Amino acid sequence: MTAGLEQSNLFKPIIVGKNTLDQRVVFAPTTRFRAVDDHTPSDLMLQYYSDRAQAPGSLIITEATFISPRAGLYPNIPGIWNDKHVQGWKKITDAVHAKGSYMACQVMFLGRVGSPELLKKHGLDLISPSAIYKCEESKKAAEAAGNPVRALTEEEIKGIIYEDYKNAAINAMEAGFDYVEIHSAHGYMLDQFLQPATNQRTDNYGGSIEKRARIVLEIIDLLSDTIGAEKLAIRLSPWAKFQGMKAEQDTVHPITTFSYIVNELQKRANNAINAMEAGFDYVEIHSAHGYMLDQFLQPATNQRTDNYGGSIEKRARIVLEIIDLLSDTIGAEKLAIRLSPWAKFQGMKAEQDTVHPITTFSYIVNELQKRANNGKQLAYLSLVEPRVQGIFDVNASDIVGSNDFIKKLWKGAILHSGNYTYDSPEFKLLKADVNVDNRTMIGFSRYFTSNPDLIERLRRGLELTPYIRSLFYATNNYGYNTFANYGKELQFDLKAEEKRRPVSLI
Repeated sequence: MTAGLEQSNLFKPIIVGKNTLDQRVVFAPTTRFRAVDDHTPSDLMLQYYSDRAQAPGSLIITEATFISPRAGLYPNIPGIWNDKHVQGWKKITDAVHAKGSYMACQVMFLGRVGSPELLKKHGLDLISPSAIYKCEESKKAAEAAGNPVRALTEEEIKGIIYEDYKNAAINAMEAGFDYVEIHSAHGYMLDQFLQPATNQRTDNYGGSIEKRARIVLEIIDLLSDTIGAEKLAIRLSPWAKFQGMKAEQDTVHPITTFSYIVNELQKRANNAINAMEAGFDYVEIHSAHGYMLDQFLQPATNQRTDNYGGSIEKRARIVLEIIDLLSDTIGAEKLAIRLSPWAKFQGMKAEQDTVHPITTFSYIVNELQKRANNGKQLAYLSLVEPRVQGIFDVNASDIVGSNDFIKKLWKGAILHSGNYTYDSPEFKLLKADVNVDNRTMIGFSRYFTSNPDLIERLRRGLELTPYIRSLFYATNNYGYNTFANYGKELQFDLKAEEKRRPVSLI
């Protein structure tokens, strides 16, 4: 046993939206592939999330959740687009709330990194801000499937904003979530709009920073009016090179892009509308790691020439439109967004893109701050640190970039995630980051998989159980619900748990 972290800011309360968390340890989004085949949450997921909500006043963020069939359709990833999904999630949020904790639904759109073969089977196109592949292998796979990537039309972009994202946010509220986190990181769709490497459009959604960020801000504004800005969050990864992003090697620096985004988010915060009483605590929009929204953000994946490509303003348009829509739908205070400015995961280029991540993400964050200043402040801003690229750690000598520029632009709560356990049990970096102010939360993902009581272990300085990476994406119960609290031992039949498959909650 080592000295615990109880005396650090990690275990001080923090206000997020209109709720007060008892501590700042957050279960960050962690994809585990345990939903059933029709994307309905399963019995395994119910136990998994309930176990990790055992410390009252915690915030649990779901794994990335599809907002519609065209958003992805990877097998065994949960969805939030129909009544069956809503009913399944409601059982999980009820269990989390029964333990006194809160839950955010992270909503995502894959974009160019979707499976062309799987989409083809369902009559769906492989879509992105611009017709740019993550890599040559992705191009070959798409061509072999007869489903080459194509750029979205402006009409389709509007449909994604006003149909897919709005419907997902409303469903999240009906399912009992407290927040919605917009995934705009890691090279997925919204991040693809933000980054010059993936957004080469010349219309209203590409070109300038304002246009590249337009979709993100339109989503933020719409959802702020729909569910309340205090229920919204967004995830960003300015330095991520995951999935073909270029970060600081892009044509526009990440600080420029993400400073704009954060400033725009802050504009929306000053007179935040009341949160809806029913529904999720938060919704987190996944705009990171090279998925659909990230693909719009990045020049490397957005080479459009319409209103959703070209300039930063156009590349960001889809993200901002989603944020605006969901802010109107569920309230900005229930909304969050995830960004990964420096991620090169899934073919993103980060600092190697034609627009540097600082340029792109400065714009996005600046726009979010503008909204905060005007009464639509998001619940929190979720940032992926450059120490990780998607599911991989980055060697210390290879780390490029810093998210400090975002903290100078965004005045609200921030959730930092990315290998904060590398120096366990000293946690020097964690202590430095969480103690620097009273608005910082720290997200944990991998160690939550093997330590359902992670919060208590961090509090008391107890040894952490190592995670088992090879079991992260299995579709059985072994390595999912077979980890015990500290000092306890679970008795189970290994072969039986390896055979136990997810069963629909509905």
